[in-house]
Amino acid sequence: MTFTFHMPEGYSTADLVALNKVHTRRGKIRRWLIPALRVVLTLGGILLVLGAAVLLAYGWAENGLLISIVVFFVVGILWILIGLFHYRISAWNSRRLTIRDLGSITVTLGEEGISEITGKGSALHPYAAFAGAACYRDILFLFLDKNHAMILPYAAMTGGTAAELEAFWARHSSLPIQHFDNKQHAD
Repeated sequence: MTFTFHMPEGYSTADLVALNKVHTRRGKIRRWLIPALRVVLTLGGILLVLGAAVLLAYGWAENGLLISIVVFFVVGILWILIGLFHYRISAWNSRRLTIRDLGSITVTLGEEGISEITGKGSALHPYAAFAGAACYRDILFLFLDKNHAMILPYAAMTGGTAAELEAFWARHSSLPIQHFDNKQHAD
């Protein structure tokens, strides 16, 4: 049996956002550090914006602090945006760092390994080449190392079910699939 995933437009932004969330949750330190930094940046940004508003309201702008007030406000807004949109910013950076114009992506899980065909070329990866597997929001991530993964949305699967795919993966790979959305597929 084989399982084929066909993504005519390549990876979407939502796929890359999900990859960044899974990457964060798989790390021993990242799983708590990134959310903590997001909270600190967001709250720090709010405090900077409020501090700038208070300084402006009490007339400190006339005392030569207008530049400081503007800097507080701008830095505060930037921190809020970074805290709130960290995963989107990471997805943008991931897209920027990937190979351009891959075109259509077709990934097939077969008996001998996983073949990947793009507009730039093709590759065959044996199951032993993978370092991990994770499932998040109906997307399967097959990690080639701790930072690089094949993104396989179940919606792009042309045949079979998610449960059959997970059983197939268990037979061919020694790696369990980590589920990060507390949802086991019972198709």
